[in-house]
Amino acid sequence: MTEIVEVQASDQDAIVKFLLKELGGKEEPYRRLFRYSELFETHDGVRPPLGSCVKDANGEILGFLGCLCHFSTQYGGRWVVNMSSWVVHPKARSSSLKLLQHFLSDRSKIYTNFSATPSVQRILPRFGFIEIDDKELRYSAYPFMLSGWMRGLRTKVGNAAVARFAGTEKEKVLSDHLALGCIVLSPTPKSAYVFLKRNYGRAHALQLIHFFNLNSDQLSKDWGALCFASVFKCRATRLIIDSRYAPESKKNIEVKDRRMFVRGVQDGEPIPTRAYSEPIQDFGRF
Repeated sequence: MTEIVEVQASDQDAIVKFLLKELGGKEEPYRRLFRYSELFETHDGVRPPLGSCVKDANGEILGFLGCLCHFSTQYGGRWVVNMSSWVVHPKARSSSLKLLQHFLSDRSKIYTNFSATPSVQRILPRFGFIEIDDKELRYSAYPFMLSGWMRGLRTKVGNAAVARFAGTEKEKVLSDHLALGCIVLSPTPKSAYVFLKRNYGRAHALQLIHFFNLNSDQLSKDWGALCFASVFKCRATRLIIDSRYAPESKKNIEVKDRRMFVRGVQDGEPIPTRAYSEPIQDFGRF
């Protein structure tokens, strides 16, 4: 006899043990799922949801679907839920789709998945998800950095970048990500970009997580400054960007297939970025 319930903070040790057994890897990224939810009280003292799990009659964890979430004013005060680990023990395999249904039961939320496995990619459209992208593009910063050296020198980094948006709704998004180990770059008083620093072979790369204003034209204008700041202020020689934001006329050096999905976005609302999403679970520092 099994039941599917919302994950509670008290389930942390049992779920981490379950994930280590089923998926292997390191304990720290699994702990971050719970540590993330402890960082913010985002709405009326309510912390972000932790996901759904399958339990047997003795309370043993047999399945888990986790998430990283945030309460977004950009989406009219709705929760944006980024799916993370989804794994079910073989003896509870019949509960897999029921687990997903439980996880998706609140239709007021926006759900995203930026790292679906091939099997999950086939399932998500059946549950109302639409594809928003299918590639990550990787660029070398070197060919573009000299064209933006002057603006790159003036680009604000970290707390100085966040300070440009003090007193606005954007300040919280930027300061949150700074606390999670991200890098914030602001080439102009009106534009800011959130990157996550990752290993890239023997070098480092900056992965774009979120930016203001959300259009490729602004990114193209700031491209040279961002490349200069990446190399000389962040010690990163590569940039990783979802193809829907690809700056026009800039040639990439590598393409990685990665289908990305969203459910619940209403007419007129922008497609969510990777803000508060699962790359932070793997590469954040908090």
